[in-house]
Amino acid sequence: MSQNENILITGGNGFIASELINFLKKKKIFIITRKKITKKYKKHKNYICDLTNKNQTLLVIKKIKPKFVYHLAWHGIPKFNKSNFTKNKRITNNLIYALNKIDCKKIIVSGSCLEYGTNGISKKENANIDQIDNELGIQKNKIRNIFQKKLRKDIKLIWARIFYVYGKNSRTGSLLHSIRLAKLENRKDFFINNPNNSNDFIFIKDVITALDFIKQKQKISSIINICNGKLISNYDFVKKYFMRKKYKIDIKFMNKKKKILLSGSNLKLKKLGWRQKYSLVKTFDLL
Repeated sequence: MSQNENILITGGNGFIASELINFLKKKKIFIITRKKITKKYKKHKNYICDLTNKNQTLLVIKKIKPKFVYHLAWHGIPKFNKSNFTKNKRITNNLIYALNKIDCKKIIVSGSCLEYGTNGISKKENANIDQIDNELGIQKNKIRNIFQKKLRKDIKLIWARIFYVYGKNSRTGSLLHSIRLAKLENRKDFFINNPNNSNDFIFIKDVITALDFIKQKQKISSIINICNGKLISNYDFVKKYFMRKKYKIDIKFMNKKKKILLSGSNLKLKKLGWRQKYSLVKTFDLL
């Protein structure tokens, strides 16, 4: 890869970014983090930078001169209160200001399925999202609007709405983390919150190949869903995991009446040539 094709990844210590860095371990990439990344590769360069600082951000971006950017740095996820939004808004404005000063070609930003609200099936990218019922979705949409209004028009903006991603390093408190911990601790029962809620679960390695396809194939600014297009309930997810692991445990319900359905359409992604590689059961064998 030549100097003119520099790839930048922000938020290098995050769940998705860490997997993407490993996927690109043989390529020359630049990584912006607040703290040094623990796993290093020969062709990678790690810059410590506070993206809330406008001058720091500009200096680092001008030094790297990235042609392609994966912007995966989000402060406070999954909680999006007013303070977190203020920081994310500042990061957004600083990054846009810096990228507008260089010859950047494309930026891929990690959005969220919650931008569609918490009750929708097979949501397409052009779905009406005027009335959102959750704070994370509201704030992500506001950030996207800032990018669309302020980013230089010749820089391709790909807003990748990632659905319920899971994997080995899922965050503490996530559904997968909780059930893996229950097995590790040899518990006799597992309390599942909102068992009737159904999500579009997608394995982290499928997310990474999707992000790679988007970088290579998507030629115009666009919103793209990264999802499987299939619904599975929290209860079925938990049940299938323990069955696959041949682990007997009593699954008990909490908040049984609440029901959320959230799946997406991945037609755009498929048109780029992407295909899901990992079935749910297959992923459990890797965890």
